[in-house]
Amino acid sequence: MKEIFKELEAEVDPNVVHRKHDKIERKNHLIANDNLIADCLSKDVCYIATDNVLTVFRFSDMHEALNFAQKCIAELESENSNLKNKIQNDDHDVMIKHFSKLEMKHLNLQLKYQYLKESFKNMKSVTSSNAPTFYLGFVIGKLKDQALDSQNKELHAKINTLHNLNERWRAENEKIKRHYKELYDSIKITRAKTIEKTNSLLTKVANLKDQIKENHKSNCVTMPAVKSKVLAPGMYVIDVEPIPPRNRNNREVHLDYIKHLKKSVATLREIVEEARVEKLLDSLLAYACLYTKHSQELIEYVISTCPKHFNKGDKQIASTPVTRKKRAMK
Repeated sequence: MKEIFKELEAEVDPNVVHRKHDKIERKNHLIANDNLIADCLSKDVCYIATDNVLTVFRFSDMHEALNFAQKCIAELESENSNLKNKIQNDDHDVMIKHFSKLEMKHLNLQLKYQYLKESFKNMKSVTSSNAPTFYLGFVIGKLKDQALDSQNKELHAKINTLHNLNERWRAENEKIKRHYKELYDSIKITRAKTIEKTNSLLTKVANLKDQIKENHKSNCVTMPAVKSKVLAPGMYVIDVEPIPPRNRNNREVHLDYIKHLKKSVATLREIVEEARVEKLLDSLLAYACLYTKHSQELIEYVISTCPKHFNKGDKQIASTPVTRKKRAMK
């Protein structure tokens, strides 16, 4: 049995050693894993920081580029506005006249240059033929040649400047022609658009007028359903008589006068309303109806504000200052 235990112990001891070795390796792996995680985190933090710095620099560069572009755009817009103002202020006819004058001067200078060139050749031939015999004439001819050369150089310089000026005026003339052509095309397009808009608005107005007429006709067709009284001219005649002087201090007479005035205003309102039924769109009748309504309300208010003992004497009417007569016209 001892031998068996010894054999088992001998077998178990290597396993324990291997197990401890595995634990140590596992701990080492965990430590390495932690180190790798820490390294990855530090790298991520560094990458985020560098990326933020780069984005900040990039945004600052973009902001500077945007400011520079806006500045360039503002300068170009100001230059464009200045050119437009210059083109608008310049007189096209004056420029054409000046250009024609410059062309005439250029032609005159070319003719003068050809004439001087021919005279110079003739003088050269004359001086060369007389050179062997007359030394003094040779010197004079040489001096004349030098003077002519200087004159020719000056004329060449003037011709070149005039030619450059001519080309510049021609380019400006072409630019002005293009500008006027663009303006004409834009005016033509805007004119066509305005004509289309005006035509569409006129058609809309015509349609609205037709709708208003149809609505008015429909209203006129439906309105005869209301039975209105047909009034003959002079059917209601209102005779207004002033209060006699002896009854001016009589309160009952004044109250009776107000009552008759109320009836007269009611009659006027009835006449105006019946006339308005026939003419709904008449503003004068609407104003008259409103005026009679306000007058009637005012008279009712005056009657309601009178003392109550005034109403007791309704049976005793001293006089009738306002009378209403109904009579039909023959």
